Amino acid sequence: MIKVKLGTLKNAENSLRTILTAPMPIATSYKLSKVMDKIGEELTRLETTRVELVQKHGEANDSGNLQVTDPDKLQEFHKEYSDLLEAEVSLEIEPIKVTDLGNVQLSAVDIKHLQSFITE
Repeated sequence: MIKVKLGTLKNAENSLRTILTAPMPIATSYKLSKVMDKIGEELTRLETTRVELVQKHGEANDSGNLQVTDPDKLQEFHKEYSDLLEAEVSLEIEPIKVTDLGNVQLSAVDIKHLQSFITE
């Protein structure tokens, strides 16, 4: 099990997708797909909550899309969303071993975003 902040999950999303598209052994691909499924569930909940915050603080623009433009409401939105990103969740996943990734090429930024999910 891994405990991680929602903000860390959000930051890791693109880096995880980078890994998922890389060729690797089938067992590692399977494990990674299960990890991404669990993370995807949390990210979906996070996005749903973000949309609810926009609905709470926003107003429809000329196109009918909701936006938070009032400075006071925008400040409230950012505070609530920042608090949400600091919330910690527990994921029923095992860390990915570096050796399981084989020859996958990752940037330093990807490694930083993934450090909660990768172990030596």
